[in-house]
Amino acid sequence: MGDIRDKAAYNNKYIYVSIMNGLDDDNANNQNEEHYELQSAQDSARSADLLQGLDSNNKQKKTNILAAKNSRELSLKVQDLWGRLKTKNDLLYLLNVVYGELYGERSTMLTIGQLNHYAYSAIASKRYTTFQIPKKKKGEYRTIDAPVQKLKYIQRGLNVVLQCAYTPHAAAMGFVPHRSVVDNAKVHTGQRVVYNIDLKDFFPSITSGRVYHRLKGKPFSLNEELASLITDICCYTNAEGRHVLPQGAPTSPTLTNIICERMDRKLTRLAKAYSLKYTRYADDITFSGMTNVFQEGGRFCRSLRHIIEVEEHFTINNDKVRLYHQGMRQEVTGLTVNHRENVSRKYIKQLRTLIHNWEMNGYQKAQEVFIKHYAVTSTCRVKAKGEHHIENIISGKLMYLKMVKGESDITYRRLFSRFLVLINEHTAANMEEVKASNSSAMVPSKEGGKHIDAVHDEGKDEVLITIMELEALLNNNI
Repeated sequence: MGDIRDKAAYNNKYIYVSIMNGLDDDNANNQNEEHYELQSAQDSARSADLLQGLDSNNKQKKTNILAAKNSRELSLKVQDLWGRLKTKNDLLYLLNVVYGELYGERSTMLTIGQLNHYAYSAIASKRYTTFQIPKKKKGEYRTIDAPVQKLKYIQRGLNVVLQCAYTPHAAAMGFVPHRSVVDNAKVHTGQRVVYNIDLKDFFPSITSGRVYHRLKGKPFSLNEELASLITDICCYTNAEGRHVLPQGAPTSPTLTNIICERMDRKLTRLAKAYSLKYTRYADDITFSGMTNVFQEGGRFCRSLRHIIEVEEHFTINNDKVRLYHQGMRQEVTGLTVNHRENVSRKYIKQLRTLIHNWEMNGYQKAQEVFIKHYAVTSTCRVKAKGEHHIENIISGKLMYLKMVKGESDITYRRLFSRFLVLINEHTAANMEEVKASNSSAMVPSKEGGKHIDAVHDEGKDEVLITIMELEALLNNNI
């Protein structure tokens, strides 16, 4: 899955809370890896501010409880309206209710004309923008088909509706609210053997016909008109002339889980028959157990291939089949699982390197070095919006580290403490520049695509961001 998986995996933690707060889930963290190694220093700096933010957990819990309550209320409301869907106007009303809940006064009322326009490719011929991003493997690219703004708006509403109307299979870990790569990895920790396979051309493998017939079945039970309408909104005609799910539409990940439910049930039964554990994160399928039954050509592998390729019409990517024994570094969706779920040593070393370079050489020099090395990596998007900033990369990596290792982990707390000191210094320096130019006391510091507002208190020369404030900004912006 590469970088898209990392990015999607991180966003998965916040997507539902972001929806309920009306936030734009496009504010994704940048999980790009920098392929360079500078001299790393030991964790020596400690910030006393760390102790000031210990009560942030209670406030965060209250926020999460409120978001969960709003989520349940919206889910119940959508389920009630979904059960009464009969016509296009019923669907239109449901979508506008969802938009009102998501965006409040900022919501835009959808019309039946817009719904019809973006449903039919013959009318809306330019519904998608196609571009490529590099994969982890050099020389290979992934094709992304991003919907135009209005179609994306419609698909976001539909995505919320589908998530409320459908309960994913327990083995489906990707693009499911409250599940992440960490949950996926936890299932396979401490096993003697881990077996990973990848499905080739996952999204294009799912045709509009499969989507249409699935929406007519339970639990959706839509009539032909509504099933056809939703299918046309969510699918597109690719370069090969096939009507398939686009990789880049907000609805595609949820629909893949819906389509793969039958396969998940079959593979779960297969895993139980061999005393194995099974999960699927999008197109990444993982089995693990205490005995090795994964010999190519053996009974298990023959049954596995028959289910995936013959019965479910997917294709296994033979180049990405991996078998990890206990003495090896066992990996599941980018995390090591030998003893417990964890990031790689390389990840920690890169994060320490970024912070150390900023500490030793200052922000401007660290930014220049970062851009120089980042520009030649395979993960650098040529058409990325705006500039890449080192503080965004560090904050994204820190939040991912927190998600994997936990907030109480000593490595995370040390690195976060050092980053907090740097952010305060950088903000204070910007404040001095603003004061010198007789500007206002609002200091912009690009963090996750938004501004950090550092307020200058009267009678004080220092401008500090506390841990609680910084974590709140990271939670909302990454």
